This record gives sequence, structure tokens and C-alpha cells, in this order.
Amino acid sequence: CGWQPGAMGFKDVALSVMEYVQGTGPFGYVLTILFLTVISIFSLPTTPTEIAAGFIFGHVGGAAVGGVGKTLGSTVSFWIAQTLGKKRGWKVPLPEKYEAELQKRQFITILLIRLAPIPLGAKNYGLGLMEGINPFYFSLGSLIVNIP
Repeated sequence: CGWQPGAMGFKDVALSVMEYVQGTGPFGYVLTILFLTVISIFSLPTTPTEIAAGFIFGHVGGAAVGGVGKTLGSTVSFWIAQTLGKKRGWKVPLPEKYEAELQKRQFITILLIRLAPIPLGAKNYGLGLMEGINPFYFSLGSLIVNIP
């Protein structure tokens, strides 16, 4: 008869998806990384997927999948902001003293920003709109902070 609205609750759907991903074997890692990448790009919450990855792949596998997926999503978001920001002339207004400090200690500043309780999208796109941010420092800082 097929799926009918209200026939399955959220819990049932979530368990079905988790069972499907688990049943795909190694491809499940790729699916989960791609899904985390996409939801990071759209600034959607990643925590439920990271927790599910831990249940599906175990502590180490879930941490690896979560770290890689969020870092890829963060890096793509950063790149989108840099590309569109340059084309459209968008910038993050920053007082001169803070901008000078950011340029002087980029990696540490990026790490501290990544650790701040600010939504992931604001950090990714905001840092992407700032001038002179080293993409390697951004990606490395993201990877370090994104590993649960």
C-alpha cells in the first residue's frame, strides 16, 4: 500500500534510515559524510547526524565521519562565501585593531572562533567573507575543532 502520512513516527523513520545506512556497508560512510557536508553547507544542525554516526559506525568511525563531513561542509561554505563575497563586494565589518590581530595570529584566532558558541554557518560564512583568511588555516582549524 506504500507509505502514508502519520503511519510512521519520527523514531521509526530515524531507525529505518540508520538501518539502511548500516546495511550499505562501507558506502554508508560515504553517504553519511556527504549528508553531513550538505547539512553543514545549509547551516542545519549536525549534532543528530553525528550522534547517529556514532551509533552506526562506533566511537572511532562516527568521530571520523563527523569530523570529515563537517570539515568538508565548512570548507565548501567558506569557499562559497569567499567566491560570492568577492563578486558582490561583501565584507565583514571589523574594527581595525581586531583585523590586525586576526591577521597577526590567524590560526589561533580561527581556532578560538571555531570554538565559540556561535552557529556553524555564521562562523563558516563569516570567516569566508573576511579578507586575507588563509584557507588552509581555516580547514585545519575546522578539522581540529570538528572532531568530537
